[in-house]
Amino acid sequence: ERLNQAPLGNGSRRFELLNFGVPGYQPPQQLTNFERASKLEPNVLFYVATGRELRRSAHYLAEVVRKGIAIPYPTLQAIVDRAGTQRGMDETQAQRSLEPHGAEILDAVYRHIADEARARGMRIVWIFLPQVRGGRWQEETADAIRLATDAGFTIVSLDDIYTGHPIEALRLSEWDDHPN
Repeated sequence: ERLNQAPLGNGSRRFELLNFGVPGYQPPQQLTNFERASKLEPNVLFYVATGRELRRSAHYLAEVVRKGIAIPYPTLQAIVDRAGTQRGMDETQAQRSLEPHGAEILDAVYRHIADEARARGMRIVWIFLPQVRGGRWQEETADAIRLATDAGFTIVSLDDIYTGHPIEALRLSEWDDHPN
């Protein structure tokens, strides 16, 4: 509402924001989500990333393969094939086979989204939203930012957004450091 109240020259432009975020979605799942959202022909796509993008990508793909779910993205399927990950592997074995390919998997996800968005005339923005407390999730942040930059996203890092604010006012609960 505030965006639409501000004067914009001739007043003919209107803004609409659609949130396609799904709690718990991992980066490879964002490919399908992107396809749904792009049917609405948005002008700008915001991809919101959190910590552990590489590891979460590899673990999700391992789960998909273990369950025998078809992977409709040839680049991701090629990574799985090179890693030797197969249906029926136990969880630990499947994850270990794909973890070394986490950056390659995430790069494929980001590049697919970025390439498709550009082909459709969309601007693409990658936003990093950290948890409220530092931790091991930060280990992969620099790599994720580099991959998003290389794919062509405009980067908005909110890594210091919580500085100066008490953690109790920011997190969901005492045991959950996700921002409220």
